[in-house]
Amino acid sequence: MKLTIERAALLKALAHVQSVVERRNTIPILSNVLITAQKGRLSLAATDMDLAITANTERMWANLCAVLGRTDLAGDARFATNAQRYANRDALWDILEAAFRAKPAATMFFAI
Repeated sequence: MKLTIERAALLKALAHVQSVVERRNTIPILSNVLITAQKGRLSLAATDMDLAITANTERMWANLCAVLGRTDLAGDARFATNAQRYANRDALWDILEAAFRAKPAATMFFAI
């Protein structure tokens, strides 16, 4: 993948997301800026919390959908099984990304 971006635009975006990262973090791996290039779009996100979530079974998937406030996804045929979620991961990624961004990470941490 080749990415071309003006230096000033990248620095401005990095400065914006870096403002949410803890300055004196004792665990360096938790000082993160995630840069994602997908579908012609560059996305930057920052956090001082490392959180990994999996939903490998239908029960786990239904629980995650409830926590996200997206119970409609549990009944969506595209995401009915783990194999179908994997097969439709591009569409699912966009949906989940929006749902996760709508809630603070700490809220998700305690809800799950």
